[in-house]
Formats: sequence, C-alpha cells, structure tokens
Amino acid sequence: MDNFDLRKYLAEGRLLKEDISTLRGKELLDFFHFTKYVNVDVKELENEFAEYVESGWFDGSTDLEEEKKDFVYETWIRYLDLNEDKISEYLGFEVDTFRMGDDFTLGEPMGVEFVLSDSEFEDWMDQVGPFWK
Repeated sequence: MDNFDLRKYLAEGRLLKEDISTLRGKELLDFFHFTKYVNVDVKELENEFAEYVESGWFDGSTDLEEEKKDFVYETWIRYLDLNEDKISEYLGFEVDTFRMGDDFTLGEPMGVEFVLSDSEFEDWMDQVGPFWK
C-alpha cells in the first residue's frame, strides 16, 4: 500500500484487518505502542501477530484498543521476561518476575492497561512497585 500512514489511520479509527495484516517490524511496535521499558523480539512479535491475524483475532468485531490489550495479555511473558533488568533499574530494586507477571495480567491496576506510553507504564510501575518488594 503506497503512502500508508499508520498514525493517521489509527487516529481516524479506520485501520482495517487488511491493513493490520501487512504490519511488520517498526510498524507493529508503533501499532502496539510498546514503551522503552519493554524490549520486544520483533521477529517473535511478527510471528505471533501473524498467527493472531490468521486466526481471526483482529477482525473488527470489537474495539481495536481492546483487541490490542487482549493480544498483549495473551503474549505478556515474551515481553516482560526480556525486561526484568530495565524495570528493576527503574524501580530501584530487583523485581520478582513471577509477581510482576501477576500484576501485569491480574493486578489492580493491570499493567496490560498501561502499555500505551512511557509515562503510563511508569505510573503503573509506581502504583504496584510496593507490592514487588
């Protein structure tokens, strides 16, 4: 697709399944808004995402932001496992990876709700930080 502007399509809420299925690499990272605290194996993300598209996950039947949160919820371990050191450095103490996973997927607030920006992710880490000690 020539001159495809992902940000424009997202802002206009016009991103269709056909457009989503072509996203790769940096476009996928932008699509999911992963923060500087969440390193991602892009090849693995591409493969996982392709499986989700093929299985009908991103079919436009629900809110796009909810679909993205569902995807991150289902694949969280692949991202948090890569980032234990960065998150520990931010918080100033070593995190318990198992507990971090629980807080990310089940906690109040759930970290999966806060993957849209660095500041939101930092707010989440600050809110649940005491529970990781």
